[in-house]
Amino acid sequence: MIPNTFKLKRTIGGFVGIKLNKTGTAVDNNHSGPDGVVSHGRWLYAGDGDSTLKVIDLNAPTATALQAVDQHGRLDPS
Repeated sequence: MIPNTFKLKRTIGGFVGIKLNKTGTAVDNNHSGPDGVVSHGRWLYAGDGDSTLKVIDLNAPTATALQAVDQHGRLDPS
């Protein structure tokens, strides 16, 4: 249970969301997102299932997607 001292300020859209496998029977975690979130000051960084990195300025309402630079086309190579 979340204490009532926390307040939702807003939701951040623009992520790939849940993607299913080719047969539609299970979630495809390699292509679903967001995949990981970390913050630093007013900046929030989130990897997404389309191999982009979303950089969100928490003081502004928009996110910017940057291309992944991994040789496998993923932010989290396996």
